[in-house]
Amino acid sequence: SPDSGFTTVAQPRDYTDCLQTEDNQCTTQTVNGISYEGTPDTITTEVTGSNSARYWKFEVPDECKPDTYFGIMEIEFWGFTPTATAIPTETPTETPTATPTETQTNSPTYWTPEGELIPNDQISIADYSTCHNPGRCAENTLDMNKCYVANDCLWDPGTVAYITYDMGEARMIRSVTIWNQGEYSGCSRHITGFDISFSDSPDSGFTTVAQPRDYTDC
Repeated sequence: SPDSGFTTVAQPRDYTDCLQTEDNQCTTQTVNGISYEGTPDTITTEVTGSNSARYWKFEVPDECKPDTYFGIMEIEFWGFTPTATAIPTETPTETPTATPTETQTNSPTYWTPEGELIPNDQISIADYSTCHNPGRCAENTLDMNKCYVANDCLWDPGTVAYITYDMGEARMIRSVTIWNQGEYSGCSRHITGFDISFSDSPDSGFTTVAQPRDYTDC
């Protein structure tokens, strides 16, 4: 019958995928070869292509938000740090007699070949959407504390959620990691993905370069 007499034959549950099994849980993970103490659920995305910009935006799309409050603990950017490199140039001479050349420091900017962790003290907040309250907002994502002690960035249900980071100068980002909100077991306030974009302006012209999704974790 379409409206009565149904018999249940299967009840699948997938609780094991959520790594957070306790409230305020803090564990050791390894991200990009470095061990951290923090909430157990992290999401890391690679950023590819030629991308050099001062402003980098983290945003949570609607499809990655739970139906309740949601947030993150911390964010880390790994990238190519600009370094000044001297270029040797020859100084012209007025006579045909060979003379030693001089080295002039033109100090153009080059990118180091290896990505490295960009220190949080070199990053600031350029813009952010309204948080749940001022004490649980964007600045907490740079406080280097990845374990939950009410030091998260928390958004109200269904609200716009983004943070624009100022790198201080143009940076090439190769990967981004976030530590999910760790207040409760069961991943109830965790996000399942985010978007990363960059721009030379803090409030316009952003180009999206990564959209990780991690539906299996929570």
